Amino acid sequence: MKTLKRILPVFLITVLFVIICLPGKSYAAGGAYVSDDYLEIAVGETAYISVGTSNAAGAYSVYGDGCVMANDGGFLDNDAATIGVYGASAGDGVVTVYFSTLATYDEEELDGTTYYVSVHVYAPDGGYTGDYGKSGELPDYNYDEVTQVSDVLNLWLYDEPYSILTDLSGVEKPKGFTETDGTFEGEKVKTLNYGSEIVLYALWNHWTGDVILRTYDPTTQTFGEPAAFNQGNNTYYLLKIPSGTEIPEGYTKTELTLNGNKVEALQINKEGYEDIYYIYALYDGQSGVYSYDKKEGTLQRTLELKPAQEEEQPEKAEVKKSPIFSNKIFLIALGVAAVIIIILIILLAVTRKKYKDLTEDDY
Repeated sequence: MKTLKRILPVFLITVLFVIICLPGKSYAAGGAYVSDDYLEIAVGETAYISVGTSNAAGAYSVYGDGCVMANDGGFLDNDAATIGVYGASAGDGVVTVYFSTLATYDEEELDGTTYYVSVHVYAPDGGYTGDYGKSGELPDYNYDEVTQVSDVLNLWLYDEPYSILTDLSGVEKPKGFTETDGTFEGEKVKTLNYGSEIVLYALWNHWTGDVILRTYDPTTQTFGEPAAFNQGNNTYYLLKIPSGTEIPEGYTKTELTLNGNKVEALQINKEGYEDIYYIYALYDGQSGVYSYDKKEGTLQRTLELKPAQEEEQPEKAEVKKSPIFSNKIFLIALGVAAVIIIILIILLAVTRKKYKDLTEDDY
């Protein structure tokens, strides 16, 4: 019994020492962690890191700097999150993980805890073309919400992964465009066409789920925004002058640069009309003629193109019936009437005085 009493304190001290010294996270040693502090990835590839908290909770944010892209944030409570790190271009970058609020379960405040992950991005074998985005392989994505597509229809655009859709169900279509069977490098896709002049491809963003409409130039193998002019919330798709259009007398065919797009236009050969252009555009499903004021940067619908000499008539009519002109005539007439009235008053006063004098003489 005496031996047991001697051994028991020693045993308890040993157990306590082992609990304190053994590696691992204990309740009091809670906090945050990041799975890696260094990454190497190829241009166009995405690597993943884990961010988590152990016996702690807090709000975090993730952002990339330099040649890497990373964007995430949220709240972790004894949990972990997977963060994608994308290599946008060759070089070295940094991913920062910042905890704006963080506290352990035993109420130890750790706000401002920050981790840095160094990232080296290298050019893949064969180099990086830097074109519209076919270099680099896409990570595995869930295509349940869109039609499964081949690798040819997967591409990088604006440093983000996209797919060309082969099914436009649920895609909002601009008025005036028709859903058409098309191809992209031999693969069947769906396009939105306005005749043969405008062909739009629907591109689905893997990261955001958004769908954007873009034109494609097979010569340069690049996607771009359709030629359009935005005025307020309205979008006007710029068109060529329809073939066979009879150009009215007094107009000259020219070229106008509008929002970086070159568009066919007409101008009146007359002084004072240097900033006025007439173009064809598609708005709300209807095509028509619009006048563009280059000085004010505004677009206005025009019913038809009239001969240049007819354009001058409304101005002359307005001059003849000008309110200012009418006001001058009114003021002159009013002045003449006032003078006549004053003269009549004076004559009346003089006549009355003479009559009074004669009347006094009679008395």
